[in-house]
Amino acid sequence: MTGVLLVGTAADVWTLKDGTEHPTGFWGEELAMPHKIFTEAGWGTTIATPGGKPPTPDRISMGRTAGLPGTLREVARTRAREAYFLELAEDLVTTSPLPLMLTGGITRRATAEQVLAGGVALVGTGTALAVTPDLPGRWRHGREADQRMRPVTWKDKPLASAASMAQVRRQLRRPARGSRPRPGLHPALALLTEQLQQRRALRRHRAWLPTRRHAAAHGHPHR
Repeated sequence: MTGVLLVGTAADVWTLKDGTEHPTGFWGEELAMPHKIFTEAGWGTTIATPGGKPPTPDRISMGRTAGLPGTLREVARTRAREAYFLELAEDLVTTSPLPLMLTGGITRRATAEQVLAGGVALVGTGTALAVTPDLPGRWRHGREADQRMRPVTWKDKPLASAASMAQVRRQLRRPARGSRPRPGLHPALALLTEQLQQRRALRRHRAWLPTRRHAAAHGHPHR
């Protein structure tokens, strides 16, 4: 497969003549748009920096006044799809006495590094790991996930959310059974299967409760 290397800056500050430091980083639009074009063309993309340091996005470039309207919308859509609680988390970081963990659709290393650069202590990648269990190893070698969970496009948002979570839980169980992920599984099938499993588990629990009460009444150890 044809590949392209995108090299960006690793600097997060630049020093003025008077010695004061000014925050900087890579310009979001300049990295997001080439990455999108090459990815959509089917090219493999690798993002690198001098010294292999994590890249830091220029905070100004992520604002609404930076870049062309079309590219800004694309950057905003990427930000909305991945780490959609990031703005709230960045506000909480300044006031919370506890370390914060951010989850919510994070599938790319660049997004994870952006989250960490914002002061968040931990990044949750459960959905990405559900379909790409070796994702941490891929990131260490400059590779991204090569498959995604099948999107849920239902108009009923609560039902769509339930189906999406059912997809993730079903995929997380597969490696435990020695099976490979099936990211193309239909969300309706995932939701229906989980509902049936929950009903069976509830029936087993209800059947077990009388035996537990009987054992407790006669002084037998709990089973």
